[in-house]
Amino acid sequence: MALKLSYCQLIKIVLSQIGGSPLQQVYTQLSQGLQQITKGGIIPSEFTQLKTFVDQVTTALNGVNGVGGVVNDINAMQELTKQFFYNPVETVTNESVALIDTRLAQISEDLGSGIQPTSGNEVEYDKLLAIRSNLLEFKGHTNILSGANPPSTTGGFGGCTLADLLGSGCSPAADVPDIDLQVLVDGFNSGAILNQFKTNLSSLIANQTGYAQLSVAINNLQSSIVNFNTTVTSKLNKIVIQKAVETYITNLAFNLLSGCSSTVINATIRPTAKSAIAPFVEYYQKIQNGVLNADGSTPGASDTALAI
Repeated sequence: MALKLSYCQLIKIVLSQIGGSPLQQVYTQLSQGLQQITKGGIIPSEFTQLKTFVDQVTTALNGVNGVGGVVNDINAMQELTKQFFYNPVETVTNESVALIDTRLAQISEDLGSGIQPTSGNEVEYDKLLAIRSNLLEFKGHTNILSGANPPSTTGGFGGCTLADLLGSGCSPAADVPDIDLQVLVDGFNSGAILNQFKTNLSSLIANQTGYAQLSVAINNLQSSIVNFNTTVTSKLNKIVIQKAVETYITNLAFNLLSGCSSTVINATIRPTAKSAIAPFVEYYQKIQNGVLNADGSTPGASDTALAI
């Protein structure tokens, strides 16, 4: 059976091979650093609450997919993520969709040829159908990005969650505009807008009045949800793919430098790829040889500048 990996799983594998971070460091330093970290990786006994949580998560994962749990499952990381993250807007989204279905049933009828809105309710019917579709798309995106239901091997955003994409979050990524990140954050904080929509729709269902207020709530909600969905589908996928390609290139460069499978890589890498990667490999070779500092500067250059 062919092994299928998502872009995000590829990134994780690459990062694990080079010690967790491919940026501005030499392979041997990363390997040594990783060894030093893992030697002290066991949680101290003083953190009893944390150890209990570890046991709970371990038990939950062992129960996934029957006997043996996820031990032999390539998607173990996806199941692990679900133990730590949830979608904060999933419940209210589900409740909103259910209310929409109730209201659609109130203002429609089965004519034999299909469900149609009753006379005078055409505009509301179309609005509710549109926002229902937007909400289902929104639920799918937020489930994946939150880590609550990441796809196993394929799907939107390469199977990555926001935690995978944003890293520490201490500084914005150069190729992810701040406004895009804010749209994603706003999406997960949109419970208030969804609750207002749900309140207005519940009132309309119960009292058969209040469509004007509902219409305003639909417009506000749709503006927020559509903006979120558009940002996710039109921009985030491209960023994930680009990052996976860049990370894979870095992995190849480090392997060529370290001697790990370098003979095989030299024999099998495409000439066009090898030509493109060569300057990058040479750059890090200079760092390894001490010709350049880790940041790319020339050793002694700053001292010379100060002396002048």
